[in-house]
Formats: sequence, structure tokens, C-alpha cells
Amino acid sequence: MASQDTNQSRRLTTSWWGDVKLALLTSWIGFWLLVGQLGFFAALGTIVQLKWRRLKGQPFAALPAPQSPREAASRKQSADAFVLYDVLSTRLGADRAYALVEQIVVEAGVRFMELVVPPIEKSEYDGLSDEERRAKLAGIAAGFPNIEVDGLQASAEVLSFNVVRCDFNQLGEAIERTQVSPAFCACDAVFFEQKRPEVSFERPHTLSTGSPHCDFCFRWRT
Repeated sequence: MASQDTNQSRRLTTSWWGDVKLALLTSWIGFWLLVGQLGFFAALGTIVQLKWRRLKGQPFAALPAPQSPREAASRKQSADAFVLYDVLSTRLGADRAYALVEQIVVEAGVRFMELVVPPIEKSEYDGLSDEERRAKLAGIAAGFPNIEVDGLQASAEVLSFNVVRCDFNQLGEAIERTQVSPAFCACDAVFFEQKRPEVSFERPHTLSTGSPHCDFCFRWRT
């Protein structure tokens, strides 16, 4: 299960077609959300500025080449969000720019996560040992292609793990755009609330707000 989920995530985030699907999804969602906030022509101009900056290598032009396929995929997934924030900040100011970027990231991110994060069904955990539950939890964690985790715990009532590295957070730090990184975190709560209603999701701490890890905790609703 975990191996299959991990392979699916890698295919979607490193394959040519996966890149195309993610780019189209993000661009389509982003454009119409921009239209709603800025109007058609201002939104079109914003997209043109974004694409022009991307053609010039922003936002990662000053960084060394990616060290792994995962890092390369994470850059592709996050680049538009970082650049869009820069473009919108000059027009709307930092706060409004962030709010709009977060909305776009969440809308696109939830749809992507639905493809790669496996279902969480209580019936599949009932009767298992804690070790067997941890193995299934590892499959959930493996569905997030941009993170590294440790501290997996799985009891009859609670599933939890710590995210000790997040590529999006690392990239935000590397290009001095840490103010944008929480937008990627915002996807998680919305995704689990809307798409995995079998569990309640808690994450009191995040790497993007300075904590040493993100503490993911899931509790069965019934």
C-alpha cells in the first residue's frame, strides 16, 4: 500500500504529464480566482507578468540546481505561488497578496492531494496491531511527496506523525519568502476537512511558523 501510494505521488510530481496536469490545474484555478478579485484584464496582466518572470528563472534562479527529482518537482509545484506573491504585492500590498495566493494554493492543492493521499477508513484499522496501524499510517504519510516524517504513532483512537522536513518551507527560506510558506500548510486542514471526513485533523505547530516540526494528528470522528 505505502509503496503504491509513494509511486503514484512520484509519477504525478516528476513525470512530464504530471507536470502538465499540475500546471494546467494551477493556472486555470489561479486565473479565475484572480479574475474574481482583480477583474479580467488586470488578472490577464498579472498572469503575463508571472509567466515572464518564470521565463527569466524566477524565483529560484539564484539557487543551485535541484539535488533530487523530488526537489525539482517541489520547485515546479511552488514556483508560481512565490512569483505570484511578488507580482501581487506591488499591486495589492503584502496582506492582500498573501490572502489571494493562499486561496489559489489551497484550491489547487486540495485537488492535487485528493489524487495522492490515500483514503483513511476506520474499518481498515479496526482489529490491527499498533505495528500494522503504523504501516498503514506510513502509506498516508507517503502520499505527501514533498515531506519527510518521523515519530509515527498509531493506536485505536489516534494516528500521528511529525513532519521534520518540508520542501516548500525549505524553498521559502532559501529565497527569503517565508511569508508565503504558510499558504502550503493551509491546504492540509482544508483537504482533510473536505476530502477525508472520517478523521478530525489537528496540527498545532508548523515548520513554517518556526516550530521544529509539524505535528500531524488524526482522530476518528466516530
